[in-house]
Amino acid sequence: MPQYMQNLRESIVEGYTGLTICAKEADAGTVFFPYVEGIFGFLAALCSAPFAASYRPDFQKSVAGLVNDLCRAFGRTVQQYVDNPCIQQMLKAANDTRDPKMTGYTGTANGSILPK
Repeated sequence: MPQYMQNLRESIVEGYTGLTICAKEADAGTVFFPYVEGIFGFLAALCSAPFAASYRPDFQKSVAGLVNDLCRAFGRTVQQYVDNPCIQQMLKAANDTRDPKMTGYTGTANGSILPK
């Protein structure tokens, strides 16, 4: 996969993360929530792409961090999106790296915020 496409995907995920954090801190969740489905749709497309296995661990960490932030901002209202098999696959890949920070992100997304 060309490097610029990887960089573009990473930048989009970082942008969504920033917007999610700002919306939560500004208590603007009701304004931002209509876009959450689209964000998860984008993440699902990334996770299900044929080249998803080639994602770097840092990118997997960014996706797991974004899912974590969305869970913290919107709680159980996003569970249906987190349960998407493609999202679960990316969270599992992030968790499998054994990076303690990634394990924390995926644990929040799958455990304390959204118990299975």
